Amino acid sequence: MPKRLIERVIITYFYVMLLLFMVFYYEVSFMTREEKAEAIKNRIYREGKTVKVWATEKGYPITEVYKVLNGERKGRYGRANQIARELGFFDENVQVKGC
Repeated sequence: MPKRLIERVIITYFYVMLLLFMVFYYEVSFMTREEKAEAIKNRIYREGKTVKVWATEKGYPITEVYKVLNGERKGRYGRANQIARELGFFDENVQVKGC
């Protein structure tokens, strides 16, 4: 086998093992933004609240919270970022695909 092919196989193997290590040791999960939003809504509902009640309690406009949950606002800066952080979009143990 050519030397470069062997190097590529070893590097690929290393990255796969690193990814598996992260998933199992750090319990990192990979979710789409929609799956993450659905999980956040379910958490709010389990607490016995609606999204409207949650937004009112935190002092955020209801429409802005729904825009963050629905993906209209990415939550990268400003008030949308504050909302996304409080909702849990930037949880350290969860990586969001497509964000």
